[in-house]
Amino acid sequence: MSSDLVQPQGLLWLYSSILAVLPRLLPEIVLIWIKNRGRKQYWPYFDYEALFERSLLEIRQEFDLFQD
Repeated sequence: MSSDLVQPQGLLWLYSSILAVLPRLLPEIVLIWIKNRGRKQYWPYFDYEALFERSLLEIRQEFDLFQD
């Protein structure tokens, strides 16, 4: 964690603000997990340079990133 975020307010404030926001985000996180657990092809985190040479449309079609 960044010390500039923790130092002025305190560590207790940081954790309590995270816990205050988490219940609102939890349904959305679960929905994202449900949508993505059946994916067969994973994003290449360590070999992403090859994606720079392709068009954005091709990448979206390959990874099925169009909005439902």
